[in-house]
Amino acid sequence: MTVKEAAIEVLKTAGRALTVEEILSDIKGRNLFLFRTTGPRGVLLATMKRHSENTHSCTPAKAKVFRQVSGDRFELIG
Repeated sequence: MTVKEAAIEVLKTAGRALTVEEILSDIKGRNLFLFRTTGPRGVLLATMKRHSENTHSCTPAKAKVFRQVSGDRFELIG
C-alpha cells in the first residue's frame, strides 16, 4: 500500500475531512503504511497536496483524489 492509498483508506473510513495529523495517526495506528523517515508528516502532506485539486505542488499528479478544505484539513473528492 502506498501513502496515498493509506490516506484514501483513512478518509473513506472517517467519512469526513480530517487534518494531516489525524490521518497520520490513523495510518500509524492501523499499520497501513510504514514511514521510513524522521518526517512522516511532511511526506504525507506533500503526497496529499500532490494529489489535491485545489493546491499547489511542484510535481502535481494528473489524477486528483483529495481536496484541501482549510488549513491542513483534507477530504476525498466524490
